[in-house]
Amino acid sequence: MKLKSCLVLGLLAAISLVISLPLDAQAQTSVSESESMLIGEIRVKGNHKIETATIINYIKTKADDVFSPDQISRDIQSIYNSGFFRDVQVDAIGAEGKLILTYIVAEKPSVSEIVIEGNDELDEEKIKKVIEIKINSILDEAALHKNAELIKKRYAEDGFYLAQVTVKIEEITTHTSKIVFQIEEGEEITIAEIKFEGNQGFGDDELKKILKTSEHGFMSWLTSSGYLKQEELDADMERLLAFYYDNGYIQAKITDPQVVFSEDKTELRIIISINEGILYHIDKIDFSGNHIIKTEELEEKLTIATGEVFNRSKVRKEIDSITGLYADQGYLLTQVYPQTKENPGQKSVDLTFNVTEGEITYAGKISISGNTSTREKVIRRELQFAEGEILTSSNMRRSYERINNLGFFEQVDLQPRDSGQKNALDIDLKVNERMTGSITMGAGWSSVNKVVGNVSVSQGNLFGRGQRLMLSGSFGRVIQTYDISFTEPWLFDMPLTAGFDLYLTTRRRLTYSNYQVDRQGGAISLSYPLDDYIRAYFTYRFEEVNVHDVPNTAPLALKLREGNTTTSSTTYAISRDSRDNYLRPSRGSRNKLSFETAGSILGGDNYYYRTTLDSSWHFPLFWKFVLSLHGQIAHQASYAGRELPIQELFTAGGAQTVRSFQYGALGPRVEGEVIGGNKLLVFNTELHFPIVDPLAGLIFFDLGNAFGSGVNYQLNNLRTGAGFGIRFYTPMGPIRLDWGYKLDRLPTESKYEWHFAMGTYF
Repeated sequence: MKLKSCLVLGLLAAISLVISLPLDAQAQTSVSESESMLIGEIRVKGNHKIETATIINYIKTKADDVFSPDQISRDIQSIYNSGFFRDVQVDAIGAEGKLILTYIVAEKPSVSEIVIEGNDELDEEKIKKVIEIKINSILDEAALHKNAELIKKRYAEDGFYLAQVTVKIEEITTHTSKIVFQIEEGEEITIAEIKFEGNQGFGDDELKKILKTSEHGFMSWLTSSGYLKQEELDADMERLLAFYYDNGYIQAKITDPQVVFSEDKTELRIIISINEGILYHIDKIDFSGNHIIKTEELEEKLTIATGEVFNRSKVRKEIDSITGLYADQGYLLTQVYPQTKENPGQKSVDLTFNVTEGEITYAGKISISGNTSTREKVIRRELQFAEGEILTSSNMRRSYERINNLGFFEQVDLQPRDSGQKNALDIDLKVNERMTGSITMGAGWSSVNKVVGNVSVSQGNLFGRGQRLMLSGSFGRVIQTYDISFTEPWLFDMPLTAGFDLYLTTRRRLTYSNYQVDRQGGAISLSYPLDDYIRAYFTYRFEEVNVHDVPNTAPLALKLREGNTTTSSTTYAISRDSRDNYLRPSRGSRNKLSFETAGSILGGDNYYYRTTLDSSWHFPLFWKFVLSLHGQIAHQASYAGRELPIQELFTAGGAQTVRSFQYGALGPRVEGEVIGGNKLLVFNTELHFPIVDPLAGLIFFDLGNAFGSGVNYQLNNLRTGAGFGIRFYTPMGPIRLDWGYKLDRLPTESKYEWHFAMGTYF
């Protein structure tokens, strides 16, 4: 045996075994099959750009494996299939009783330059945008042909359907090549006519409105219409077929459109053949498989009725409505399948909704991710369900809204997934944190304050606990404010919200009587949810007010209110808030009724009570337009022989009421001076639309006024204004800029007003 091994070694020392792979990737091997040899070492040769370790990864043969021609052939194929090499060979040499395998590779060249030639109608930048090949990438001939097709497709978008693109490869060095795309653009071809054949139920003009593909017209140079785009034309056929299905032609068929070129190849006609079939109406509507929800209740939810033209889109909406009804009761896995029975003789359809109800669905494991700063319990406590509890579409939707309304996250994604358990769904809750803290210093201009400076430090998610802290100050010619506030949303780990506010405000009234009002005080507040939407509030406020610098020429009613007073009051309120987003609502409403009383056993100099009703509603319209309506009515009165303090009297005008007027410019007057009244009535309408996130625009219409004692609310005395505004949405709330024009301007009043403010309006 020893002698036999020596003979084999001698033979291997004299003969090299070469296994090669030509360009057709077929390995050719030659080896003595009389002996099984072991692999001693694997080497790589010929590579310049591709790392040796990368090539080794494609090789399954390892050191000390038994030599296998079949496996080596597969290794060669694997290396070749990587796309980096144009040739692969293997050299096998015997040494010390084992084989040394050397994989000899010839790399494909890399792309050193991309050149575009022959383009006159389409500039080079537009062409390069569709080219996927990059400089220094490995040359791939299949990719070259694909990119040539992409260039042709781009030309077709501009009407050059006959454009031809060829690819030329020029070798620069052994390892680099230049790619040249040579273009023959041909003539621009426009759509001269779109013609329909076989359409009886609808005219050509009506069908053309369904299509995005259109005939070339006078404005085509601006709209880029009138050119054939194959993908768009294919989608048009789907839209056209859906239109017929939605209008009762459930057997309609549309053949592939014909594209016919004119003789001079400058225009084309598109011919669309339609087989409409019969127009079907709904004869019967029935349900099957429903046991949990009675048929009568399901029928009440239907918006379609017998006798109507069959509409496939409406049927889909009915399915969503039915599954939504079940999902609200916890049957999230309910499935509804429509079944139609056609009666061609009667030109009618019998429609049956087949319901598979399943069982109550429960929440499985709830996984929360993405919260890098916010503590998990801050998120989890906003969920309206817990693990093991019934899962409904309502509590999932409300959970999403509550977490989103925290204002801590750019994005909230709440998705159920299969848990592997019967009637249970795991919940994946993913959030993307946003900045909730800010330090700002700046200067600006305010319609009230003129030049104004401000400094603020705020944190809406203090230490990730959900607590809110804000310190701010603003300095202007008319108003100076200093404020510190803190809110704990879950006191003692209960949904009890508690907070305090300390403030100092100095305001100079620049009206006929140039006087000043200084206010300093604080408030503590508590609120508690009565259900998912309703919350009760309690606030105690103590404030000192100094009215001074009242000139001797001021009205007597104003002079009598000069001096220092204190106010000690409590406010009780209840609100219902169903807005989907409290910073940027698109649907829902907020309605709040509050009652404040001051004086008596509470102490202080001022004795009064105040009742306020505030209501706002938001309605999504087309696209992302949102209609918002707001109304406020308030009434107050003093008692125990006291006068209402001047700082508490109602006035209208300004950023929070009627935006086409200056702050406090509307209300009862005494000797030409706006003093204020005990009644307030305001209505606002806004139409919101997005601009570029986070910017949005709006147009508004406001009307309102304040009324004095002894005068009822007077709708015919409401002042009106309209205008437009800009909203810049930040994590701490929107920054508002509004321009309002007076619609019922008096001769002594300006035509318009600018208002700059921060925070939500309604």
